[in-house]
Amino acid sequence: MAKHVHQLPGSGAIEAPDMHRFLVMFREAPAEGGARGRRQHVIEETERTATLVGTICEAIEEKGLSTDVSAIDEATSFGMVSIVGTERLADELRDLPDVEAVVPD
Repeated sequence: MAKHVHQLPGSGAIEAPDMHRFLVMFREAPAEGGARGRRQHVIEETERTATLVGTICEAIEEKGLSTDVSAIDEATSFGMVSIVGTERLADELRDLPDVEAVVPD
């Protein structure tokens, strides 16, 4: 599946009428011991989110949902990612173990 990056949520037009923008929120990682600086926190959380986005992409491929997604935004340090896809895609993503919630964005 090709990686697509769209503008910030709410700023771009969604072309297909059955496509909607969703916010996928991932389950929080267990708390780690020890202090870390803000920069290190951002780097680690962005890497974690990117890994989880990769997991979503794999699940989309495995479930044959490639036509149900038109965009997945870049990972950030906030533990969530914006996607453009169908309601069917959102329902399938809600069942993934690392996903806390999928809500309209």
